[in-house]
Amino acid sequence: MSNLNNLLEFYEDSYSDFEKQLQERSLLEIKYDKIIIDELSKGKDIKSALKVASKIYPSEALTIDDNNINEISSYYEFLLNHEKIKKMKSKLSS
Repeated sequence: MSNLNNLLEFYEDSYSDFEKQLQERSLLEIKYDKIIIDELSKGKDIKSALKVASKIYPSEALTIDDNNINEISSYYEFLLNHEKIKKMKSKLSS
């Protein structure tokens, strides 16, 4: 268990800047991202997830095209994994 805690601490230290950026998002950005993460968690692809989120929060909708879809997809996959790691750490702490 100690090695896992050390790994989680290392992760937390390594991505503290990313976490700070997440905390600077507006409430609508957070809600938009949450919908995308929820849809990805259900197994939806990024384009479907973006479509669902954009219908609910059109003001936050990202413009996607062939030039940026991979970058957007990578960001949200990273965010999804980041959220999973935070939940794991929270469960271990309680």
